Amino acid sequence: VSNRKIKVWQTNELGEDLKNIFEGYVDSCKLDNLGYYRNIIAYDAIYYKGRLNVANWWTEFWLPDLKETATLKEIRESICDYLELEYDKGVTYFNDDFIVSQTAVISNLSFANMLKMICELQCTFPNITRDGKIEFLKLPKIEEAIDISGLYEQESSTFETYNTELIDAIIIYGSSETGISS
Repeated sequence: VSNRKIKVWQTNELGEDLKNIFEGYVDSCKLDNLGYYRNIIAYDAIYYKGRLNVANWWTEFWLPDLKETATLKEIRESICDYLELEYDKGVTYFNDDFIVSQTAVISNLSFANMLKMICELQCTFPNITRDGKIEFLKLPKIEEAIDISGLYEQESSTFETYNTELIDAIIIYGSSETGISS
């Protein structure tokens, strides 16, 4: 029973579907003590597929044209397609045109780590909707700078400003048989 896809929805008295409540993958399914009901434990696609090793996808992604670089958007869409995750292809995110280079062969890379790196670079948070579709949530754009100095007592608070350099490289952490990380 485990590894099967499950859909849970609410219906009305006529049996018509009203609202999709959950879509995910069954982890376990056991009869209760009386033997009448089943206790089902299921997870959404991001959690369920998070442990999968996507190192083969990473290698295959670079092979078709022996390409050396790709955009962050190409990588995000490719991994979602590879894992059969539904997503909105028409949405543009911050750093979508950021160029990523392949630098080494990786033999172990979890989907959860890859998704985390993608989301950090595009300033989003992954979310699974009730119908099992992955969406990347963006923080709302702030038009004006926020002055927080009035929120604290000036005598007991200190403020420091930090400037950072632009991102000029991405490091994909994984492991390989030679111990090389890219």
